[in-house]
Amino acid sequence: MKKRDATIRLRDVARRAGVSPATVSRVLNASPTVQPEYQARVLSAIEELGYRPNRLAQNLRRQKAEMIGVVVADIENPFFTEMVRAVEDAAYRLGYRVLLCNTDENEEKQRAYLEVLAAERVLGVILSPSNPADAEIGELLNLGIPLIAFDRSVHDPRADTVIADNVGAGRAAARLLLEAGHTRIGFISSPEIETVVQRLSGYEEVVRSAGLEPRAAPGWSRIEGGMTAAEQLLGERDAPSALIAGNNLMALGALRALRTLGVRIPA
Repeated sequence: MKKRDATIRLRDVARRAGVSPATVSRVLNASPTVQPEYQARVLSAIEELGYRPNRLAQNLRRQKAEMIGVVVADIENPFFTEMVRAVEDAAYRLGYRVLLCNTDENEEKQRAYLEVLAAERVLGVILSPSNPADAEIGELLNLGIPLIAFDRSVHDPRADTVIADNVGAGRAAARLLLEAGHTRIGFISSPEIETVVQRLSGYEEVVRSAGLEPRAAPGWSRIEGGMTAAEQLLGERDAPSALIAGNNLMALGALRALRTLGVRIPA
């Protein structure tokens, strides 16, 4: 794939295609007045040069609001819902607008949304990555669009990152329960989610250092998965007397399972 160059301009496309800049503009705006031959030449030149239309400049000329892209992994998770609300409130006060994208933990959807944000030339992107190695992350940064990884890190070192100490959180939760006298502590995990894997790592470190065996079941970062994982752990011989859930949705599922089983919390 040809590397896209932020310095390529509409007139460069026109020169390569052998048409006027006005014709290129009409093709980009899907005008029905362009002859098929010219349209094909323009589209071929766009592909060859790796040209991205500067949608931001177009929007400013039309007096539209400047945009910030926010890409979250799971909008159903209240954690991300609250995060988006905070970003939107702050952006609005500063005169910006937010373009929200939800990937559903799908790498292909993330790639597609990042391509759209690059084409729109948003002022910046806040991303909770489903794929931290996505090549489109580098494309955004190459175009001069700043990117901040939120809650999870990305591989490109040029991106800023805002994350929590998830390993430390897993350690703290395990220590709290050990100090309360629990020796059978279960963990509801989600092996596809970076933050949950890190919390599991902290939990395992502390439990093993206490001479105990970690006990985990996958909840797949969903309420239903949390219910199933809790039922699995509590159905084992010598069932856990305490549970740690890797995120809030799985915790809600575990609470539902415990209620169904007649287990009172915290009694």
